[in-house]
Amino acid sequence: MSVLTADRISSVINKYPECKHSFDAVPESAAYVVAYSGGMDSTLLLWLARWFLAEKKNRQLRAIHVNHGINERADDWQNHCHDQALALGVDLVSYRRQVQIAGKGLESAAREVRYQVFQEEMKAGEVLLQGHHLNDLAETVLFRCVKGAAVGGLAGIPEQRRVKLPAGRAGDVGDAGDVGDVGDVGDVGDAGAYLIYRPLLGVARSVLHELACELKLQWIEDDSNQSLNFDRNYLRHKVLPNILQKWPGALAGVAASAQHCRDSEQLALEVARQDLKDCHLSPVHPVVTLSGWGECPLSIERVLSLSRVRQRNLLRYWFRAAGHTFPGNRQFARIWSEMLQADKDARPVIVWRGRNGPGEIRVYQGGLYIGQQITVGNRWQDALLSVGSGQVVELPAGCLQIYRQEDGPSPGRGGGMSLALSAGRISGQALSVRFRRCGEKMKLTNRPAKPVKKLLQENRIPYWLRDSVPCVYCGDSLAGIFGVGVAEQFIGEDIVLSWS
Repeated sequence: MSVLTADRISSVINKYPECKHSFDAVPESAAYVVAYSGGMDSTLLLWLARWFLAEKKNRQLRAIHVNHGINERADDWQNHCHDQALALGVDLVSYRRQVQIAGKGLESAAREVRYQVFQEEMKAGEVLLQGHHLNDLAETVLFRCVKGAAVGGLAGIPEQRRVKLPAGRAGDVGDAGDVGDVGDVGDVGDAGAYLIYRPLLGVARSVLHELACELKLQWIEDDSNQSLNFDRNYLRHKVLPNILQKWPGALAGVAASAQHCRDSEQLALEVARQDLKDCHLSPVHPVVTLSGWGECPLSIERVLSLSRVRQRNLLRYWFRAAGHTFPGNRQFARIWSEMLQADKDARPVIVWRGRNGPGEIRVYQGGLYIGQQITVGNRWQDALLSVGSGQVVELPAGCLQIYRQEDGPSPGRGGGMSLALSAGRISGQALSVRFRRCGEKMKLTNRPAKPVKKLLQENRIPYWLRDSVPCVYCGDSLAGIFGVGVAEQFIGEDIVLSWS
């Protein structure tokens, strides 16, 4: 690292006001973390973060290095990063992770590994600093342009975005609210999130290289960065230099266009939020919610009242709001042709491989629903229930608890739906829970016995969920069905079964 005197450092820094201004805009936090690969960009970033944040503002600073093991010199690079961080007095945490390509490109797979590491290492309220610069932004916009990206993709690399941490990883560093307003990504909420910030995104690589040389910094040159087999390298070495030779101000122009796209994306997002609110189908049956299908069901009639452009905008946002990955353009086109235009009694279904397993879109009574496939099959076996034990049984969707009314549910197990049975009526008989069987009937209070299928229909439980609604049995007799009620002969108040 640099061995320049403090006065000399100040003199050098003053020659590059764009770098100083970049760090003036860094959001406030009690702790900062630098994503440190050892290359020129992240080496300079680490040095600037130490100078402007650790020394000038007395903030906590550490670095993360991910050893992908791809290059034969990867271990040497890790040692180099350790030595450089040590020389700066910055704590470095290194991770060794194997990259699983599995159908992805090498760049994409390695990036995915890095972000998994960030999820493990970061704490709520911290700011992760990354070394992306103006050339990176231009390369991203150009690459997405030739791939036919929409406005959101053409917005390029965001300067900042908030990332939600896994449950139980909130931490206690600073106040996540101090991180600042990041527009749409604020949907994640401040609690349990960290911020990714790229302070050098508005600075050209040539400027950063010049500054790094003046500071006499030492960095790694990754030979893979010269390989034209990688898309980004091709743009970097073959396309962008020719553009800049013809139009020297092209980087700023691309950045301005990216900002226009970002503004357009934000506007489309605000319209989609309002349309989602206006098209939301309510009320939603509790069984739908407990089965994981109650997230943002849409009224088909209201969706069709929008222009085609707003329909597409709304549906794209709908996937995101419901926590699902986008299914691809082909499946997306089917939503309009097969779902929104479906006959009243039709039962179309679209299935795609989502982030958390197979996702589905279905239509029911004028509503458009999205959720995960519920696998019943061999995963489910009868579960015997112990009255008054507070026993909890895991179901394919949610869980069931049995308790005495006088005892109440276990902490954190309230809410959901409940069935109340008579202790006297079930005394001495085995109580169990399973899914319905064909041909069964049940008699509700003051009503004739009806087939379970008919009862589920009357209670407006969507057809694809009817085989996964928990049913309670006393011996071989059907005692109750969640979302329907308790059989007349078993109705009471003593024993409560709660599905949540």
